[in-house]
Amino acid sequence: MPKSKVFEASKLRCLLSYLSIALCLLFSSCSSKSVVTVPTESEAIEILDVFQENEIPAEIKQVGDEKTKSYSIIVNEDFLGGSNNQSIAIQVLSDNCLPHRDPPIVEEGGLIASVEAEKAKVQRQVKINIIGLLRRFRDATCVDVTYVPPQDQLASITPYPATASVVIGYKSPEPGFTDAEIRNLVSGSVPNLQPDKVNVKLAYRPVRPIVRPVRNGINKVLLIGGAALTVILGSVLLIYFMQRRKTKNTSTALAIIDDDNENGRDEATKTS
Repeated sequence: MPKSKVFEASKLRCLLSYLSIALCLLFSSCSSKSVVTVPTESEAIEILDVFQENEIPAEIKQVGDEKTKSYSIIVNEDFLGGSNNQSIAIQVLSDNCLPHRDPPIVEEGGLIASVEAEKAKVQRQVKINIIGLLRRFRDATCVDVTYVPPQDQLASITPYPATASVVIGYKSPEPGFTDAEIRNLVSGSVPNLQPDKVNVKLAYRPVRPIVRPVRNGINKVLLIGGAALTVILGSVLLIYFMQRRKTKNTSTALAIIDDDNENGRDEATKTS
């Protein structure tokens, strides 16, 4: 292949590479930041679903090794910045009471207190189970549970029964659940707990409106315009190089034909 053609092909490949890089830069985010880290993958997926409902671009990244692994939620800013996605994500987390905060871990304080500590651990786990059940309701946000186990029959002639108190916040104007449903759900998950011993309080907690900067819309226009301009420019340059190459090939072919004709005339002249 002639050196000129090799040079033209090399320039064309370089041009296409630069255009590909430009398109990648246009469609990539300028910055990303971890807004929260949670210990379980299920909670990370729950947070990611809430972000997607609010049109917040995010992804899950596992950090740590197998023994100490946790899950970080990474939120991306839009092209050229100014989308304020990370601040909006923190607001959404607060309004939805995320991440979940489990009851504090009970510390053991010696041999005598070990029995009471064990009871406290059981009580803590019951609360965690109840909270997990109540958070499955779609409209539920903040959940607070107080659980008192039944008194030991050996401690009193008339031991008091198990009781529970539940405060559950919801974000829709009308909750998607009723007091009776909550009582039955809680009592059904705890042994020796009757529905009439479950006190339920529903609290309306509307989420704050999300205010996105005006610049966010401008950035989207710039992104679309920049991508379109890059594609158009690449197409024009590609057509230009192809046309130029075609013209050179045509000129070369015509020159060869002229040389052949000239050689033919010279041979005819010599013969005559």
